[in-house]
Amino acid sequence: MATCFKVSDAVFVGQAQPDLVRPLQQALTAEAVDLEGRLVTMTAGFTALKYFQEDEVRSLNALGDYARSGLTKLFRTLDIPACVTGSASLFRIHLKPTPPGNFRQTFQTAKEKAAIGTMVARLYDEGIMVIYTGSAALSTPMSRNEVDVLIDACSRVLKAMRPQLDNLA
Repeated sequence: MATCFKVSDAVFVGQAQPDLVRPLQQALTAEAVDLEGRLVTMTAGFTALKYFQEDEVRSLNALGDYARSGLTKLFRTLDIPACVTGSASLFRIHLKPTPPGNFRQTFQTAKEKAAIGTMVARLYDEGIMVIYTGSAALSTPMSRNEVDVLIDACSRVLKAMRPQLDNLA
């Protein structure tokens, strides 16, 4: 059962794990707490860094590569003038046939912006959250299964958007 308990000024909801808080509480000074004077942010960051080691970084980066290559393959299979850019755990879908070479080339035309908006809304309906620009980030709890769900959802969404995508040029 989830519990809520108070440690100093920090309130935690979930399993009581004071062993994670005490060492941090002892190490932190007043300047190290977040803007509202709570340890929640610092405890979360400390815990994340404690477990986010080199193997997890490599695994997450590989998952990002898997997502970008899977989306690229999908665009080719569906013959959609789109590409995906990014690095490590981040990616961005562009409704352009080639990856932008600089910041200015990422500018979306009115039609591209509308199409990305449609894609983002339809992906949300599929249970996939993507930033309004077509960008997304993967996280450590994710696996290839979640990326496959993303790619399958993109396939359904892009197929349904075919008339709008054909009108981009």
